[in-house]
Amino acid sequence: MSRTHHSEPAPFTRAQQRRRELTLATIRSETGNPELKLRGEHLYKGTVYVPISAAHLQAYDLSHDAQAQRGRADAISARLLFSDAEIHRSIMPSDPVAGMLFDLLEQFRTEALLSSNHQPGTRQNIRHRFNVWSRLALHANLLETKLGILIFTVIQVARSRLFSTPIDSEIEDLIEATRAGITPILGPELAGLRRHRNHQTLYGQHALSLAEKVSDMVSKCENNDDDNERSEQILSAFPLLLSTDTDADNTYSSVSGGNSKSFEMHRLQYRVFNREFDVEVDASSLVRKAQLAEFRSHLDKRFHQLGLNLREIARRLLLCLNQKTRDGWQFEEEEGYIDGSRLPQVVSSPMERRVFIKEHFVERLIALSPY
Repeated sequence: MSRTHHSEPAPFTRAQQRRRELTLATIRSETGNPELKLRGEHLYKGTVYVPISAAHLQAYDLSHDAQAQRGRADAISARLLFSDAEIHRSIMPSDPVAGMLFDLLEQFRTEALLSSNHQPGTRQNIRHRFNVWSRLALHANLLETKLGILIFTVIQVARSRLFSTPIDSEIEDLIEATRAGITPILGPELAGLRRHRNHQTLYGQHALSLAEKVSDMVSKCENNDDDNERSEQILSAFPLLLSTDTDADNTYSSVSGGNSKSFEMHRLQYRVFNREFDVEVDASSLVRKAQLAEFRSHLDKRFHQLGLNLREIARRLLLCLNQKTRDGWQFEEEEGYIDGSRLPQVVSSPMERRVFIKEHFVERLIALSPY
């Protein structure tokens, strides 16, 4: 028996493979850790998944921008060098929005430390990577609502304070009004971030407070926003504004490898020790019918907003499930196996090329089993 947790990533082009190799070499060199590996765009230490918890470090298509690629590698190295994962987890809030922002602030802290301790080239790479992401967010129409501009402003202001660098003039004009409104509220936390960036625990307390305050602002912004559908779209676009990168397993993804001989050998010998305390409950009975209808309505609404093409999804699914099956031969081909019945024609008409046969295959849907 086998189960597939994630589909295998698409093959990399030569340029993409070269970029991955350079990224991994840079991270290994800066951290001094040869156990680090890249699987797709996910980073692992041995077999343990290492999340890259920052929107500006996600794997956007920036193959044309070598400095942005180096900036990503430098920033990932900074997180591995200067952040204690246990301390981070012990302080991290449970609220999703606050958690995403808290993750991002910790990433900013480590990048600021690496920038201050390393050569100017590293600082320029890290700054360039963030600036590229800022322009992506700026031109992706994510800042057209109060919610989008709020999150973007908080990110820009917090990073500017930590790095003691000015905000880009184009962005500064856009966020000026929002910054004037939130700076008095977040002022103590912003000052604390700058003051304690060398001490993760103290820094984390200020980052936690700031993240929770912003989460409250987001909630109020959603409730007061007249354009609720647009707010939903901004929330669904969080991967570009905020990201926790927690979709990967904590170990390498397994792939389908056929039936397990060990399982087949022992499954008939397995017996349940005791069923005395077994209880079976229908999941639908645990939720009120009115709440089920509300959940259904919410899912339908979100699904509609995604604008998915069901016909295209069905077509791709069928392509994944289809397998080629041999179905006879194709005759009068110009290449393939020689057709014995056409040998006389080879002698009588030497220029005739259509004397070969090929195997003919058809796409057929494979039979699916529960596992």
